[in-house]
Amino acid sequence: MFDHANLSNLVCDYDSVKDYIHSALANQEFVDEHKGELFTEVNKELGIYRRFYIDMEELGLPGAQGRIFENTLYNWKKSFGPSELTVKNVEATALTNDENSRGVDFIPLPDMMAQMTGMSIDDEEAAVYPYVLTSSNREYGANAMFMPGVEETLKEHFPDGYVILPSSIHEVLVLNKPETMEELQSLNEIVRSINQAEVEPRDRLCDHVLMLKDGKLLQAWKEMAKEKTHEAKNEQSRRNSGRNM
Repeated sequence: MFDHANLSNLVCDYDSVKDYIHSALANQEFVDEHKGELFTEVNKELGIYRRFYIDMEELGLPGAQGRIFENTLYNWKKSFGPSELTVKNVEATALTNDENSRGVDFIPLPDMMAQMTGMSIDDEEAAVYPYVLTSSNREYGANAMFMPGVEETLKEHFPDGYVILPSSIHEVLVLNKPETMEELQSLNEIVRSINQAEVEPRDRLCDHVLMLKDGKLLQAWKEMAKEKTHEAKNEQSRRNSGRNM
């Protein structure tokens, strides 16, 4: 337990707080409103960033999060030396702490709904529902996309491919990749509509359906367009080869 009076000194001591540093995804609007805080880019084009905070409850100080600023990193560097502590070090530490204390929950949406409401869904109906990917405590769970082994798990559950609906910074929905661009466009429209009607601006992740490839978060529309173009070229090559035989 730490004394509130010593909080300022505590936050400036990296060794004292490093085990309690965590991360969360944030949108462009949040970043613009919190100038001076420490962020890293996840996908600048999509306006998705990672922010960092000290979990004060884990420190025995329930209340507001300990916000980490660029100046906080500067103060930490003074004790470690400029070359020994970087924002990437902080990011790696935060992700390790997220994995160890937050964990990952990958659960069919009907099962989560049953947990929350006590109402079950028919098995046949449940089969068409997406999976929810979040943290074990349901807080800042969209970050679970980047936990070790998650991408491999998604590939196993969706062998024909998958897309990610950015429900909020607290969870995402994962479902089978649509077969057509029209179906994907419909999903994009659903995401935008729900964001506008139901999700608080600070909790929105982005307005686009996503894909996760080799640890990188990508816009599904662009990736599927590339795939369709590649498939069309291959088909044309096969046709040309058939004519030349």
